[in-house]
Amino acid sequence: MPGPPFGSVFAAVAAAALSAQASVEQFTELRPRAVLIELLKALDTSIADPRSVTDVVLCPPTRIKVRKDGRPHSWYVAFSMNSRTADGGFGGRVMYGGIFKAGRPARIVRTQMPTDEGIDHLINASIRKQMANCPAVPNNQLRELVGATDRPLVDVSQ
Repeated sequence: MPGPPFGSVFAAVAAAALSAQASVEQFTELRPRAVLIELLKALDTSIADPRSVTDVVLCPPTRIKVRKDGRPHSWYVAFSMNSRTADGGFGGRVMYGGIFKAGRPARIVRTQMPTDEGIDHLINASIRKQMANCPAVPNNQLRELVGATDRPLVDVSQ
């Protein structure tokens, strides 16, 4: 017995994608500001100088999975940024992915390969192509958010 016609399967997939895209605007945890704050919190423990983050490109959430009640359960965000390295200089733009699960801290993974030769070059080129149309976060807005984590600040100037 043949399966459903291609047109009906395609229509169902498109409808699912559209409903997932609509939920990006509907739920505050999927909005750019909330995503960026959570990414900055996660970066606080994974890069040398989290307060030096600059030149962020932030893609909209993808791979959104929803619970039965329609709320998002997990999603993925691709982003790139520049920040200071352990020696104090800026290391250049690096591509990352943020993996989110509702109620848990975001997990950051470096998606950029260490070299730009051979297969690493192909992978890096593919990721750059996927991120080509993602918007940049203005550095002045980014500076405002860098201090928006829940970690207390300690004055160490004295």
